[in-house]
Amino acid sequence: MNKKKIVLASLAATIGAVALGMGGAQAAGLLGSEGIKDNSIRSIDIKDQTLRTSDMSAAALRQLQGPQGPQGDTGAEGPQGEPGNDGNDGKDAVLDTYVVQSEFNVPAGDKADGNVWCNVGDRLLSGGYSSNDHNNHWSKIYQNRVTWSQAAQDAAVANGKAADAQPDGWYVQALGGDDASAIRLWAYCTVG
Repeated sequence: MNKKKIVLASLAATIGAVALGMGGAQAAGLLGSEGIKDNSIRSIDIKDQTLRTSDMSAAALRQLQGPQGPQGDTGAEGPQGEPGNDGNDGKDAVLDTYVVQSEFNVPAGDKADGNVWCNVGDRLLSGGYSSNDHNNHWSKIYQNRVTWSQAAQDAAVANGKAADAQPDGWYVQALGGDDASAIRLWAYCTVG
């Protein structure tokens, strides 16, 4: 080998070693966010299109959001809609309601219950009960709620909507105290 090639090869190896050493030193010298003073980096210090919104915190994104712009122009009018129902339909309508009542006795120390039903096909609005137990020691009410007649359940099943059966009655269950009492129950119903 001639001396010239040996010198060039040695020089290349030395330059490569120095470059690697400098690259390692440069990588070791990179700063993290803890090494940057607040408000010391300006927009001129960041290369264009290198900082994305996904790199920013939610708080920083809120600060970047400007005020709401002005109201835009009104759009073109849409096509004419279908004619609606007469606005007077039902304006003076009267709800056709009625009350169904019943009574049952609650023996002392025993349970008793009762139901009242709307007419078949009618709907329950509400219900309730009263008692001759004015001293509040004769009976206790355990259930006071809506209920469904077999006819209401059968009609819902026939229509394929068993879960949509409408309540059409009122149910009360009582436990007698140290004396017998009478429970009156009622249901408010509407026709149809």
